[in-house]
Amino acid sequence: MKRYHILLLLILASVLNVFAKDDDPRNQAYYQIEYRWIPLMVQAYQEQEQTKELYPLNDLKMWNTYMQTHYPDIHEYFAWDSLQVYTYGQQSDSLNMIIYVFPEPFKVPLAAYGAVIIRPNAITYYTFEKSYDGYYVLGTMDTQWTHTNLGFYLPMPIDEFIGIVCEKENIPLIKQYPPEY
Repeated sequence: MKRYHILLLLILASVLNVFAKDDDPRNQAYYQIEYRWIPLMVQAYQEQEQTKELYPLNDLKMWNTYMQTHYPDIHEYFAWDSLQVYTYGQQSDSLNMIIYVFPEPFKVPLAAYGAVIIRPNAITYYTFEKSYDGYYVLGTMDTQWTHTNLGFYLPMPIDEFIGIVCEKENIPLIKQYPPEY
């Protein structure tokens, strides 16, 4: 029963933190990339008519240039040199996975990792978010910014995060390939 109350408090604290006003421009920049920009890139991918090219999801050069031109405050405060992207699968495959290693999260609910799983009829965006008392939350987010909490975890390396996402999606780990620009 005590564990249930602790988890309930952690969830409540996470939700309240998201709605709290925060004037820290660095926090806002990280949040915008992790929780607004990537869902918009997922939506852009979904709206492609024919080619379904992965570039809106894994082209960090395009992201950087776009943010610098259109959102200089986000661009200035985001740690672009710390952002990494890895693509698994092939352009013509029916299953692709884009993995993001975000800059070190310094505040709740910033994410350490993200994963976009692309299937023919569904796309899921997972995040591994800093929470309270040393825990992280595995979450999903859709293009309407609806967030779902899938549980609390201790910090983990990227390969364990990928394993959990593959387990949740009931897929084997697929081969990594470098993004083509």
